[in-house]
Amino acid sequence: MKNFYVIGNNVSKSKSPLLFKYIFNKLNIPANYSYMQIQNFGDLDLFIKKKYNDISGFNITIPFKKYISKYCSEIDKSASDLDSINCIDFTNDKIIGYNTDIYGFLNLLKINKVFIQDFNILVLGSGGSSYSIIHCINSLSPKNIYVLSRNKNTENELVSFFKLKNYSISSFNSSNKYDIIINTTPIGAQENLCIDILKNLYKSSLVIDINYINTNLSKSIFSKFSDCYISGIDMFIFQALSSLDIWFNHPLSKKLNYNELKQILNNE
Repeated sequence: MKNFYVIGNNVSKSKSPLLFKYIFNKLNIPANYSYMQIQNFGDLDLFIKKKYNDISGFNITIPFKKYISKYCSEIDKSASDLDSINCIDFTNDKIIGYNTDIYGFLNLLKINKVFIQDFNILVLGSGGSSYSIIHCINSLSPKNIYVLSRNKNTENELVSFFKLKNYSISSFNSSNKYDIIINTTPIGAQENLCIDILKNLYKSSLVIDINYINTNLSKSIFSKFSDCYISGIDMFIFQALSSLDIWFNHPLSKKLNYNELKQILNNE
């Protein structure tokens, strides 16, 4: 029996166990998927050491995406280029790190028919997910990318990281004009969380929120900034499908009906 997990802070509300339970049942795969609350780096170290012989793979959420690499024997190029890992595969006595955020976000844009080219983009947040999102955006030829974060140290690190790659990116200031807001922060996860960074923002044509939990709260918060809101549910599903294919080294995702998966989650 293979065992998989999602780890991070506040993962008890994650829909990953629900989604993978359905997938494993649908494909007749003898496997379990559960969540593991990890509060600090000591917990992370203990989880990997205690579970090493019992884990087939796991997904990683806030705030460990940029810190898991030290445990990896190998890192896929998509993850190493950004130093952001959200999927771990245990295979042949190796721990291999991957980034499925990129695949998930690109498919979110595709399925919702969102075009980035020649638009000004404002990215909220400077954590591990923001690196993947900015990498995706830049590949689609935006006009400018602006970053706004509560943590100015990590914001400056992020901007510097991508400037070295010649991205058209800078920290946001009130004179900057943007067309699309992309939220990579926990805004909406609970009432009044991180919303102070929104105080100087104005209306945009679209808000994309990579969060998929408490979307009613998130949508009500971001309704002040756009009449058009896209949640992260599509990104979440495509991330899961990418993880599935990685863990089983086979395109099992092609055997699944995407709309069926989305319906399962929406009904929960």
